[in-house]
Amino acid sequence: MNWNLRNKFLIPTLLVMALALGAVTYTSFKLADDAISEAMLNQSDQTVKGISTQMSIWVDGIQKDLTQISHHPIFQELASQRTPNPELALRATTILKDSLQIYGEYRGMGLFDTKGIAHAYVATGTNATPTISDRAYFQKAVRGDIAISDALISKTTGKPIIVVAIPYRLHGEIKGVFVGALNLTAFSIKFIDPVKLGKTGYAFMISRAGYLCAHPDKSIIMKARATDGPDGKEMQKNKNGILRTEWQGVSQIITYRTEPKTEWIVAVAANVDDIFSEVTAIKNSNILISLVGLILVALVVFFIVRNIIMSLNKCVGFAENVANGNLEQNLAIERHDEIGNLSASLNVMVTNLKSMIAMSENKTKEAEQESTRAQVAMQDAEEARSEAENAKRDGLLQAAAQLEEIVDGVTYTTQELSQLIQEAANGSSIQRERAAESATAIEEMNATVLEVARNAGEAAEYATSAREKAEDGESIVHTVVESIGEVEAHSGKLKTSLADLGGQAKNIESVMTVITDIADQTNLLALNAAIEAARAGEAGRGFAVVADEVRKLAEKTMLATKEVDEAIRAIQLASRENIEGMDQASNAVVRSTGFAQQSGDALRSIVDIVVANSDQVSSIATASEQQSAASEQISRGSEEVNRIATETAESMALASDSVHKLSTMTSELNNVITHLKNS
Repeated sequence: MNWNLRNKFLIPTLLVMALALGAVTYTSFKLADDAISEAMLNQSDQTVKGISTQMSIWVDGIQKDLTQISHHPIFQELASQRTPNPELALRATTILKDSLQIYGEYRGMGLFDTKGIAHAYVATGTNATPTISDRAYFQKAVRGDIAISDALISKTTGKPIIVVAIPYRLHGEIKGVFVGALNLTAFSIKFIDPVKLGKTGYAFMISRAGYLCAHPDKSIIMKARATDGPDGKEMQKNKNGILRTEWQGVSQIITYRTEPKTEWIVAVAANVDDIFSEVTAIKNSNILISLVGLILVALVVFFIVRNIIMSLNKCVGFAENVANGNLEQNLAIERHDEIGNLSASLNVMVTNLKSMIAMSENKTKEAEQESTRAQVAMQDAEEARSEAENAKRDGLLQAAAQLEEIVDGVTYTTQELSQLIQEAANGSSIQRERAAESATAIEEMNATVLEVARNAGEAAEYATSAREKAEDGESIVHTVVESIGEVEAHSGKLKTSLADLGGQAKNIESVMTVITDIADQTNLLALNAAIEAARAGEAGRGFAVVADEVRKLAEKTMLATKEVDEAIRAIQLASRENIEGMDQASNAVVRSTGFAQQSGDALRSIVDIVVANSDQVSSIATASEQQSAASEQISRGSEEVNRIATETAESMALASDSVHKLSTMTSELNNVITHLKNS
């Protein structure tokens, strides 16, 4: 793939930025998804726990209401009758009607004998008197246990109800069952319908039989059997947990818990799209920001690279013109970076080329002048040759004899000189090879020494840094020891405070017991007062209103007392656990103090070792730098020796050639002398 310089800069940069931004986007999306999922699950679990707790409190309140109402003397008289007594039944019915008005949540209330036949029973909207002998809650209550029914359809009203039945005892003997039927829709409106999770999340309940007994969609209550499907079966099997499913085409996360008193499943359903809509918005925002950032980076890199490419193109054009012989131009690039240095170097190169060309032209002119002089000398030599031709004949023989002697001497000397030059040439070649090998070895040694010096310098810096960090660590450990001592002191004070808090909570618990007893008596007295006021008719109506307000205040007092009692018990339990934790923390502090002191001793030893090591490393670094300088000087000397050896070898080679030529010329001269003698 042939990329230009712009693409080589731009494409890898964009790829790296895209990967980095993609990783950041995915990480932020994942963290937000996990955080919202955890928060949603925690909120759902707390909501389910809250509904379950409200359900338990509601059922406990029903049991107390029925117990207080059943203690009225009229019911004792009615239960003790062996034969039906219409007058007592009428009076009991009046009291039951008044109780239904006082307790607005009830849809029916009455006393039944051990066969399930009503002594007295009142239900809103009907005068029918049911027989409940076939009901499971009646059968359980007549055996002596408090019974809470499953969600039922009332025989008298046809609406969903829940029935609480308590055994009615007289002188320790079960004489019947006191029953209260409550409107299940009222409970749903009070505790289920207000629950909202996100925009569309809601709460619902499933009865023991598997029917939806509380749901925002009232049309499916006690009609849709949730446990017919796999999700309902799983919830009924596991009792508590989290379920992912779909309901009417909507993905949901259901958190559910089984309420222990009724054994109903309390659940909260959250819409997945609703919960994670914010995460989706975060993801889209991150993607948009990443794309915008990528575009901005691309533009910045593009303009930076374009500026560099424009300057490089000017340099390339300038070099092409120089290659074509145009040396009169000047490269004008005003930059203070490597490209500016390149521009200046190219301008200097052209200036040097101009100087070298001018020098070459001067040398050419000098050569022409020398050629002219040589021609004049040739003419003079020709004239001298003519004159020498005349004299040659006279002194030719004499010169030939002398030349023969000279040639013999020259030949002998030439042979010896040739042998010596050959030996010198061989020695020079060997010297050049050894010098080259020495230069290479010295260069390698010099590089090694430089690396050692550099590493020693870095080691000295690291040793100094390690000494500083170790000294800082020693100071920090000393501070930690002091802080641990403070923590130990504070832990002791906190332990004492927690013990005092536990004792005060125990005193409050005693006071709350007295308040609970007073509230129970007040509630019973208010109920009796309301019943007597009802019997008094119109004259007692105002007194009935006051008695009802007193009863409500007593109920609120009992509920608040119960909550305070639970809080006090939680405080006592937490105090005991915190005291035990303080003991463990104190022991841990003592151990930590010992460990911190050992750490301080170890750090002091490390400081001493690091100081000694730092001094040794500094000495090594100094010696390495000196050795590096000496190695550089040796390297320069070796290079000089290598150069001289090379020049000597070349000179020996030239001398050998010259001697060979001289030997040849001597042979030719010898032949000439022989020819002269013969002629």
